[in-house]
Amino acid sequence: MADASELARTMFGAALRAHRTQARMSLRELGRAIHYDHSRLSRAEHGEHLPALDYVRSMDAALGTGDLLTTLHRLAEQADQGRTPPPARAVVPSEGDPPTATVELRLPDGRVIRVPLSRRDLLAAGGLMAMLPGLLNPDEIDRLHRAIDRPRQVDDRVAGYFERLLAEHYTADKMLGPADLLPVVHTQFATLDQLRRESTPRMRALLTPIQAHYAEMVGWLHQDAGNTHSAMWYSDRAAELAQIAGDRQMAAYMLIRKSNIAYRAGDAARATDLAAAAQHNPDGIDTKILALASQQEARGWAITGNYDRCQPKLDNAAQLLAAAGTDPPPGVPAYIHHYGTDTLEDQAATCLRDVGRIDQAITIYQRKIDELPAGYDRDRGYRMAKLAIAYAHDHQVHEAATVGLQALTLARQTGSVRTENELRPLTTMLTAWRSDAEVATLIEALRSGDLI
Repeated sequence: MADASELARTMFGAALRAHRTQARMSLRELGRAIHYDHSRLSRAEHGEHLPALDYVRSMDAALGTGDLLTTLHRLAEQADQGRTPPPARAVVPSEGDPPTATVELRLPDGRVIRVPLSRRDLLAAGGLMAMLPGLLNPDEIDRLHRAIDRPRQVDDRVAGYFERLLAEHYTADKMLGPADLLPVVHTQFATLDQLRRESTPRMRALLTPIQAHYAEMVGWLHQDAGNTHSAMWYSDRAAELAQIAGDRQMAAYMLIRKSNIAYRAGDAARATDLAAAAQHNPDGIDTKILALASQQEARGWAITGNYDRCQPKLDNAAQLLAAAGTDPPPGVPAYIHHYGTDTLEDQAATCLRDVGRIDQAITIYQRKIDELPAGYDRDRGYRMAKLAIAYAHDHQVHEAATVGLQALTLARQTGSVRTENELRPLTTMLTAWRSDAEVATLIEALRSGDLI
């Protein structure tokens, strides 16, 4: 793992290169403008050299960057002295395959500065991985760096690294949510795409199904962050990669994922059609995937209020799970390894709520919240949001407002727009009780987007 000093120098260099390029100045032109050797400027842009402060002030003046480079220079000097850098978070554009991520640094004086970093910068310095300590070790960083330089020499160990890391991301997702995790997984997806395109045919065949799983994860994180368009874009990409790889398990699973996105958008017909399509050719498809498809179809029927169609699909899912083995076969999507009667029960509660069986839903939701391990803030917030809606349906106004505020706090801490969207109906469901202070606070927070 790169230390704070190396990361600070990398960020200084990345900012210098980005703003020099934006100003359409070559290294030689900038060097002449500030009377500084262009070869040293090149080393500075690669994080290998930190110019003297007077020259950095001249760079800010020549590039019109205010005091950005001076501030980053000061942070790099502080890191050299062993001082802890300011907190950072990363943000990526909402869709497509951008070559950079943006790192935001919040300074002690309250200012926020933003530095664009390329995939190469991120990997070279440990970059965004600093937000998930322990996921990279120096040997893996070195191997990835060499792989990017010489993609035709990618070996099985690099592929194994990406597989192991993805499994850890699924665990981290339950705690962190998309705010911190999305930039990391997005960067790794883009790196995989580069490696796959330029590697040998044998390694391309090995990396394609792995990239399909990363695309599915990026799509899920975008969905959780509230970006339906990007969620569907990456889900389509995952489905395409699964087809290229001949991965029927993943192809069926992606029909379910796209059904889930349609369900979240309130498109019941598309949600049920896609989930049903995942069950059309069941031979060779893992039993748990078929169970999940049946559960997802039930959810589609539930939002139409059709209990007679919903309940048989839930029963079918339960029967399939009872018959499923404890260990899914290798290569199935990571989510399937964690899918079981526990998850089905949680989803069944939502179906019960949607078809008007509120008391049963509330009992299940409360128990499922109590069963969550400590630290699972993203999942806790989402389950509490569903409980709050159930309370509102049952006209338990105080409980709906109290639980809703707790869920909203967790949603904004983890960046889960999905949770926040789950709560939005409360703005109309509780309108008649706005004289209650807690209800008024919740409605105002949901409408304003302010932190609470």
